[in-house]
Order: sequence, then structure tokens, then C-alpha cells
Amino acid sequence: GQIIYAESAYAQTNLKSIGTASDDVMRAIAAAMYPETQTSHHASTSKPMQQSSSSKFPSQNIRLSDIRHWEVLDGAWRQEGDVFVSTGGHLILSMPAINYTFNVTVNFQPGISAAGINIRASLSTGKKLFRNKTVVNQGYGMNFASDKMFNIFKGVNGDWYLLNTAWKNWPTSEAIDQINHVSMTCIDNELTFSINGQQLLQVYDNEHETGGILLWVRNNSQEVRFSDFKLTFQ
Repeated sequence: GQIIYAESAYAQTNLKSIGTASDDVMRAIAAAMYPETQTSHHASTSKPMQQSSSSKFPSQNIRLSDIRHWEVLDGAWRQEGDVFVSTGGHLILSMPAINYTFNVTVNFQPGISAAGINIRASLSTGKKLFRNKTVVNQGYGMNFASDKMFNIFKGVNGDWYLLNTAWKNWPTSEAIDQINHVSMTCIDNELTFSINGQQLLQVYDNEHETGGILLWVRNNSQEVRFSDFKLTFQ
């Protein structure tokens, strides 16, 4: 299939304020994806505040499974038919939308692997990790691994915050499997994160009103495969 490579543009740093001493794998995952992780940044599980209902990409006719519409921020990515394959790196679809549901299937191969999906993802001039160290990614991200551990974050200019402050020690979910059907929805300031039909978190947050999609694979993971892309505007 088509192969796209990008030179790694960041170095992993130590994780702050998350995980336990026995969670070496997940602490490394968080360090790779979220170099500055903190426990809270005003997320809420209370009643939402209404915002704009507009929810359009500039063009809704793109084919999500065509990797040419995405930008490789770092790592090695290739396309096999309608499947994206990676063993580490970040891939972003920088076409901002507001209200939508993004569905994707994430297939782990045997061994230790971790992946992440961001909604309302965008690039800012915070920590400056990508594009020759001029920008960094931000948005709302869910990371999960083949050992069933997961967590959900908000990124602001390269700093990452737990959307559920009770999850300083990473939780596990039996819903996470080798094949994972991921669904993530953003409607105004209501955010919902589900895997294989199980809702992991619903939270309200006003930080990011628009943004696209970002895919992430932890460096040195076993091969992770992304397929069945679907974007539904609300």
C-alpha cells in the first residue's frame, strides 16, 4: 500500500501527576502523547451550557480512508486499502468541525500496543513539537491500550489535563479488546467517549469549540490498524 513517513519531531518526557509505580507501560504512553499532564482544567460532569449548533467541515465530501487528506506529524504511517497502519506516531485531519460523531475501528496485534483518538483536534503554538518544532497538537483525547487501561484528556497548547480527576490512577475497562469499535461525540460542550458499545465517560467542557481528528500510536507499539472511518455531523 501507499507508505508515508515523517521524521519524529519530539522527545518523550516524564509524566507528571498521573499513574502509579506499577503502571510503567501506561506512564510511558502518557509521556509520549501528553508530555505535560495535569489533573484538572475546569472540565465538568454537570449540566452543559449551550453553544453554537453549526457543525460543518469546509468540505464534507472527503474520503476519510484516503491518507492523502491527513497530515503525518511524526512517525511512520502506511495505507493498505481502506486501512491506516502504524507502529508509532501522530496523524491529523486538520479540517475543523463543531458538532459530530467520529467512529473508527482500532485493531491491536498481539503484544503491547497503545493508541489514541482526538476529537476537536487542532495545532497550536504551545510546546512546539511538530512541523519543525513550530506547533503542537491539542483537543480532546482518549488513550487506551491492549492491557485494557485507558484515560481521557483535554489538551491546551501542549499541556494535558484529566477530564475525570478521579482517574489519576489509570482505570481499566473490560470493553477494550483486540478489536475496538471507538465512538467519540462532541455536541456543543458535551463530550462522550465509548469503546465497543460501552460509554467510558461523558463530560462537559468549553475549551475547544472546533477541530478535526487526530490518530496516535505509541512509539514501539506492535502494529495498530485503523479502519471503518465514519464522521457523522449533528
